[in-house]
Amino acid sequence: MYVKDTCLFSFFEYIFKEWIQNSRQLPEYDDVFGKLSAYSSQGEVIGKLDNRRREIWNKTKALFELEQSQARIDKLKEYQEQNSSCDLCMKCIGCEREYWTELEKVLYFHDEEEFNEKSLFMLPHSIQRLLEQQEKPVEIYLDRHKRRNFLEKNCLLILKAFSSSMPILLNYSNDIERYSGGGFYIRWNGKGIAVDPGYKFVENLHRAGFSVLDVDVVVVTHEHIDHSSDIRLLDDLHFNASKNHKDQEYNWNPEGFYISKDDKIPHKISWYLDPVTYETVQTFADRNSGFSPLCNILYCVSVDQFETERLKKVFPENRNILTHQAIQIGTDIVMQVFPTCHEQKNTRTYFGHTFGCTFECMSKDRQSIQIGYTSDTSINEVSVYDGMINKLQNCQIIIANISGIYEDDILLKNAKARHLGYYGCYKIAYDILKTRHSPVKYYLLSEFSNQVRDIRYDVSKYLQKELNKCSEQFSQKKPLVLPAEIELEINLNTFGVKCSSCGRCSENIHIIRPFGENQKLTYICDECLYSHER
Repeated sequence: MYVKDTCLFSFFEYIFKEWIQNSRQLPEYDDVFGKLSAYSSQGEVIGKLDNRRREIWNKTKALFELEQSQARIDKLKEYQEQNSSCDLCMKCIGCEREYWTELEKVLYFHDEEEFNEKSLFMLPHSIQRLLEQQEKPVEIYLDRHKRRNFLEKNCLLILKAFSSSMPILLNYSNDIERYSGGGFYIRWNGKGIAVDPGYKFVENLHRAGFSVLDVDVVVVTHEHIDHSSDIRLLDDLHFNASKNHKDQEYNWNPEGFYISKDDKIPHKISWYLDPVTYETVQTFADRNSGFSPLCNILYCVSVDQFETERLKKVFPENRNILTHQAIQIGTDIVMQVFPTCHEQKNTRTYFGHTFGCTFECMSKDRQSIQIGYTSDTSINEVSVYDGMINKLQNCQIIIANISGIYEDDILLKNAKARHLGYYGCYKIAYDILKTRHSPVKYYLLSEFSNQVRDIRYDVSKYLQKELNKCSEQFSQKKPLVLPAEIELEINLNTFGVKCSSCGRCSENIHIIRPFGENQKLTYICDECLYSHER
């Protein structure tokens, strides 16, 4: 325990501030405090405390009456070595020994030192109050994490709407903090996967009712700000929460018929990063500037042979460079990765470090649910495109990053150079629907670049109309095209979409056009839609 919490602290403080600090000779104890006249109902305890105070006062008085400094030093060491626990308070730590140690600092400092060590007993009360223990912000955070009203569920949660710096431009232009971006979050059998945590991802995650301790895996497909800007914030907040998170694991011992209670190891995040992001994060970790191994495991996902060879030269002893396409990120979750064409070396070739991915989630009855994510990519490189279609064709949910549109793109004449655009989104859906028994149920358009106009509602509606024709042509079930807005939630057990009005999940969902440019999209179930119309 801290000496400041003991019953004699105020007495020690009085001696230091009133007598030692002012170089005043201590008088007789009774001349200052008087004699204890009578015992109250707690008189025995008060009498013992008075005797302890008298003893310490007389020792201090005798110490200052010694003329030789060596004699004072010897006497101080004698006092410090005495067993001075008095058992007068529950917090006793031998506080008298601390008192003599502090006194030694005051009497025998070295003049040549630039700064002399201060005594706790001489600090002003205003400063002392700042040192008093109280509930820390991280403790309040952890308490809320433990006590939140949270039903464990399997879900896909979209935490992004716009691309790149679009949310920042809108916030600055409108002088508000309404717009944000991020990535998306998958919750499956108690494991949380954060994908491409960009601008305000952490804030959006908390608003959805989750904490950083609900993030077990982070996937970053490339280093652009709308895909990775929140990774340092996520790491820093998780480090503080994880190292302060006190929890126990209870294990039944059948042989000894008892329950053992062991401290759980700090919660860890497994990071699966593209090579460029990995190099940056590894530099922070090497310099002890973040991503501590206490709370993190770092993996590099390399989908390109040239990148793999380069990384092995940069990190010759690193074994966490993953080159296989299937990565087990949980006992019942497999991530499949594939190359994408996003960052251009020149007009014809691309850097090979960016990737897209799918997540295959296995239920208890071994039924597979697959979620596909294109990330940012062009469709112009045939071999890369074919590899992506091969991975996406078994997905029930596909998240396609559309970015912006232009005339030749919407007319299906020319595909965009670095993003899907309308042409790319249409072609992916078309090629998947023409395969036999396509399982795709939801086609989510994400990462809109509304640089000119708000394209989300009308482009999604137009693509829905076009895909309905394709579905009829290929005798397939019609996938539902949804423009992906922050807080869009899909229940992965029922495949219902959460209604923005009633909060229930429904497969019969309608998108409501926002009131004004770049305002929030809403998703309304049949029941709420018709009741509103009435």
